[in-house]
Amino acid sequence: MYREKVGGSISVFFAVTLTLMLSFCMVLIESARENTMLLKADVVFNAGVQSVMAEFHTALWEKYDLLYLDCGYGTGSGSYGLVKSHLKEYIDKNLKFQNKGWLGLDYTGAKFTDVLLATDYGGIDFYMQAINVAKASIGVSYVEQALSWFKEVESTYSTGNLLQNETAGITTSIDEVNGTEIEVKEAVWGTDINGNSVLLEDAEYEVVDIENPLEQILSVNILLQQVIEDYSTISDINVNSYELASHRPLAEGTMQNTDEDDSFGNKILFCKYLMDHFACYGKQKSSDTKGLNCELEYLIGGRSSDRQNLEIVTAELLLIREIDNYLLLLQDEARQLEAHGIAAAAASLVPWMEPVVYQALLIYWAYVESVQDVQALFRGESVPLLKSLPLEGASDFLLKYEEYLLLLLLMQSKKDLAMRSMDVIELFLREDDASFQMDACIGRACLTGEFYDKYNKKYMISKEIRYK
Repeated sequence: MYREKVGGSISVFFAVTLTLMLSFCMVLIESARENTMLLKADVVFNAGVQSVMAEFHTALWEKYDLLYLDCGYGTGSGSYGLVKSHLKEYIDKNLKFQNKGWLGLDYTGAKFTDVLLATDYGGIDFYMQAINVAKASIGVSYVEQALSWFKEVESTYSTGNLLQNETAGITTSIDEVNGTEIEVKEAVWGTDINGNSVLLEDAEYEVVDIENPLEQILSVNILLQQVIEDYSTISDINVNSYELASHRPLAEGTMQNTDEDDSFGNKILFCKYLMDHFACYGKQKSSDTKGLNCELEYLIGGRSSDRQNLEIVTAELLLIREIDNYLLLLQDEARQLEAHGIAAAAASLVPWMEPVVYQALLIYWAYVESVQDVQALFRGESVPLLKSLPLEGASDFLLKYEEYLLLLLLMQSKKDLAMRSMDVIELFLREDDASFQMDACIGRACLTGEFYDKYNKKYMISKEIRYK
């Protein structure tokens, strides 16, 4: 009987199909492996970046509520290399666990692709961080109130410029008249027996001497001695401003600015942040501090000593108060009549000068009242921003010294405020860290890490350092 043999062969079609299926499976396995490696690299790199971010400058956070990575790490020179070495330490520690076999991964390093430092673009990152801090502590009502104060002050400044120009013109006019001779009695003439004219009595002259009230204002050199009762309370601290952020050459990042915001509401929030975190006269730090005591005054004056900055602030306060007091005098009929009477007596020889002397008296009286107002502010009392307001609305405009400082801060440019604020921060933090610099502080950065697996496959992972 014939028996058919059963062979062990397969068809060509099946062989080709099997090959394709195995290849497809291997592709899936390799793809899964690469995705696993990519995920592993991403997780490890993210953990490393988060660990580096946790190394933010603690003193900067505790004192000023600001989050920055000091890339100098207290060494005195900002170096991205230090950040990258710290990052590598964290990643290597994470990779040394379960990093064998076909899932083995090696980290070769990272590079900064973009960096935004605290001082870049006039301190825009610092400015925005401070605004976010202020938003968490105050409401819309404060912003609206501060805006109403500022509008009133801003509207009076045009009057102030006219007043200053008029002061100079009055002084010039009185100086030109003083010293001239005015005939007060005409000469008497007669005729002799020959019919010739004869001088019987000589004419009488008087020298014009009008006392200029404004001379007492113009001769004042040290305003602080007028307004601060105890002059010894003013600190003698003087710093080297050329070592500070607003004066020295700064390191620069590479990131494009994307946070520009010029709204006035944000500027009010920023100034409120400054009020909450910086000292001023009457709210000074300890006497043994190395930084300035009058920090808010420095933001306005920008000078290297507390005394100079306080003098600038005093002059600005006097101007604000003088404008308001002058406008109030223009509504006071009794004081105006008094001024007219004094002016008429003082200018009796030159009646055309009476309006000039009258105006000089009003300006002088406004100044004297302003000195008393500023004295009250330095004593910690409240002074109305607008004395002419009715009683029911006056309470909203009853301001203390710090609130007047807020108005002066709002008059400064955003860049000046931000850069000078970082000067103050540097001065304070250098008491414990002499090498601290704001332009070594990273507010935002993009990092790209490079990994290789056992088969020399490269994996690139990008992460962003961003605190806000």
